[in-house]
Amino acid sequence: MMPIVILAIWGCVAELDLSCTGYVYALSNSASTWVDLVGGVGIGAVMIWSIHYRQKIVSIKQDGWVENMDEILKMIKSQLQN
Repeated sequence: MMPIVILAIWGCVAELDLSCTGYVYALSNSASTWVDLVGGVGIGAVMIWSIHYRQKIVSIKQDGWVENMDEILKMIKSQLQN
C-alpha cells in the first residue's frame, strides 16, 4: 500500500490503481517515467560494473609489468656492478 501512496505523488498510475481513468492499453506518463528510471538505473549499473571490471583487469596487468620492470632493473644493476 505504501508504494502506491509514494507513486501517487507523481500522478495517476493506471497500471497500479484501477480508479485512474484513461486508456486501458496505453502506458501513462507517470508509469512511462518510472519504467525509464528503472531502465536507466539498470543500464547505468551495467556500464559502471563493466568499466570497474575493465579497470581492475588493466590494473592487475600493470602491476605485473611493474614487477617485471623491477626484475629487469635489478639485472641491469647487477650487470653494471660486475
